[in-house]
Amino acid sequence: MARYPAISAGISCAGLVVAVCCSRSWLQRRIVSVIEVLGRADLAANGPSGENGAKTMAESIVTYRGAVYPWHCDHMGHMNVMWYVGKFDEATWQLFSSIGLSPTRLRNEAIGMVAVEQRLEYKHELVAGDLLTIRSSVQEVREKAVVLVHEMTNQETQELAARTVLTGVCIDLNTRKARPLPADIREQIVSTFLAKADK
Repeated sequence: MARYPAISAGISCAGLVVAVCCSRSWLQRRIVSVIEVLGRADLAANGPSGENGAKTMAESIVTYRGAVYPWHCDHMGHMNVMWYVGKFDEATWQLFSSIGLSPTRLRNEAIGMVAVEQRLEYKHELVAGDLLTIRSSVQEVREKAVVLVHEMTNQETQELAARTVLTGVCIDLNTRKARPLPADIREQIVSTFLAKADK
């Protein structure tokens, strides 16, 4: 899928919705419609806002730093969408480790974290040679799920390149069924992200 500076794309990870448009306001109206249909009421917290669609996360940490290499780019001359998803995925595991869900703990306690929904917004192109940074935050924690926000910026210009909102569910790797998040993990999320955001 190609992207241009004036084109934004809204994607439902489940494949329910793909909206591509040349008008940011048109995309915002489509996002509102989709979220209403899906019964979600959190657009105000998650959706585009501000002059350039940028929204500052209340509390976030750096979870990824990297560079765009020529092989990340497609025939349009900019980083292809598949690499955005991959880099956001790497940032997710760094974020999980920061709240206590390290690879060792996941293996030893047979805990799994699986994505059930992901929304992506592409804001500005990244091209070969650009340096990028991802900052991440936990927006919401539930009994068995977390909602994460990742923002990818051009490290040199500080322009927001892309944002994703991801819902992850905790599972038991033996039964392959959803299970409650460990109590200490929930407490760590609240103290690190949510408690500070409320102040």
